[in-house]
Amino acid sequence: MTGALYGAAWNIDFDRPEPGLFEMKVNRCFFRDFFTRHDVPLVTTVLCAWDVNFMRAIDPAVSGLRAERTSLMSLGDDECRFAVLRTDDPLAGYTDALDQRFVDTPAPT
Repeated sequence: MTGALYGAAWNIDFDRPEPGLFEMKVNRCFFRDFFTRHDVPLVTTVLCAWDVNFMRAIDPAVSGLRAERTSLMSLGDDECRFAVLRTDDPLAGYTDALDQRFVDTPAPT
């Protein structure tokens, strides 16, 4: 299912490829396009960080679901992929490609 929930500035596909998995894939983002046009694409990651608010709200101990974000266009991927997955682990943590990309990465000079 493709949705125009956010207007023409975004292209977001919603999919349920298997019973225990819901995916939202963003392959057009107004913010990324804007900051890329202005030669500062990494500034988009500041806005990407805001998504953590809704993703961390998914509590596996309460819902039996966990969330993850495995790719971000602001970091060079071809799409942003958000997923909500069924889990039996009440302590399953949220995983985020934004966090992982900056682990052991030297700061720019």
